[in-house]
Amino acid sequence: MAALAMKYLFIAQLLLLLVLIAASRKKYVNEINLLGEKQSILKILIPAGLLLLQIIRHKYNSEYERKLEAKIRQISNNAHSHTMLRIHIAKKAILLFLCALFLAFGGWQGGITAEYLVFAAIFLILVFYFSDKQIDKKVKQRKEEIQREFPEFLNKLIILVNAGLPVSSAIYKAIKDSKGTGELYKELNRTLNDIAAGKPELQSYEAFAARCGLAEISMFVAVLVQNLRKGNSELVPMLRIQAVTCWENRKNAAKKLGEEASAKLLIPMVMIFIAILIMVMAPAIMQFNI
Repeated sequence: MAALAMKYLFIAQLLLLLVLIAASRKKYVNEINLLGEKQSILKILIPAGLLLLQIIRHKYNSEYERKLEAKIRQISNNAHSHTMLRIHIAKKAILLFLCALFLAFGGWQGGITAEYLVFAAIFLILVFYFSDKQIDKKVKQRKEEIQREFPEFLNKLIILVNAGLPVSSAIYKAIKDSKGTGELYKELNRTLNDIAAGKPELQSYEAFAARCGLAEISMFVAVLVQNLRKGNSELVPMLRIQAVTCWENRKNAAKKLGEEASAKLLIPMVMIFIAILIMVMAPAIMQFNI
């Protein structure tokens, strides 16, 4: 009786999935265009997840989702951050649905055993954990890239401001001369575009600091804001002090990365040593047993 119920549950879930895929295929074209080419399989399933969340009227306003969107905003176009959040949650929703489908199929075939439940639980934990960790990794990489680029940019800016250029003009020339294409220069270009579009300079710099999410950038912007408000004549000396600190931080970060790389290399070396030891010792042990 239980197996029959699971059979009908599996068929109902499968039909629902097919209906969701068919109904959502052309409904979320703009959202799916944001996905990369490597996610071709997900391009079929994610619209179904988006439609499912729409049907249950999911609000995307929990504390977890607000924090997640703030992280996504740092690694994607600000205009698309909420859409990318919806895609991320839809991916989890459809994987949860597939897991329920798998359990129903297992129940139909021979009952939901402990092995089925353990496998499903591990699968969900890994998927949910690593999907969020992937975002954290991208945020970390972006911040590290900005930290690497910032000291060099700051040195160029100091030279240009000391030569008498206004801050915004100095930033523009520093970007143009360096031909930088990294995350820092993308954010600086966006800041200059905001100023050119009529956004107040002070607000543009503060938004730049918020997008970067780094203490060094916040300190830099605080100095610029103080200069804009009070016309501080100590702008260049203050920037020089910060430049020294940033170069020290960059050296320390490079040293830390080197230490981490050495530690990672140690693990395979130990494993190779153990393998060689086993290969050398095994014949002797076998001969001793004989």
